[in-house]
Amino acid sequence: MSLRRKILYALFKHPDMKPESNDPVIQPKRLKRHFVMMRVHVGENGLVKTVTIKMSCGDPSIDQMAITEVKSHQFAQPRVGHKAVAQWHNMRWEVPQHLH
Repeated sequence: MSLRRKILYALFKHPDMKPESNDPVIQPKRLKRHFVMMRVHVGENGLVKTVTIKMSCGDPSIDQMAITEVKSHQFAQPRVGHKAVAQWHNMRWEVPQHLH
């Protein structure tokens, strides 16, 4: 181990560098991305059947908000010719500005 690494290790192990037990450590909310990528299965009637997260924004609660919002949508009835069919879609859901 290099001398610099030993000094840094000793410094951060020092009791004065640790927060006191009654002081809460406040971490700022940091998102990896400002969007959520999802795979959405829309049924023959236009209702969402399943939603899976393909790329998370980094916060599970915001990912769940995205799933809930997409599931509440009513889409146009997907058709091939005159026949109603189920379809898969890739969707990008933008995280609202106030949650960044």
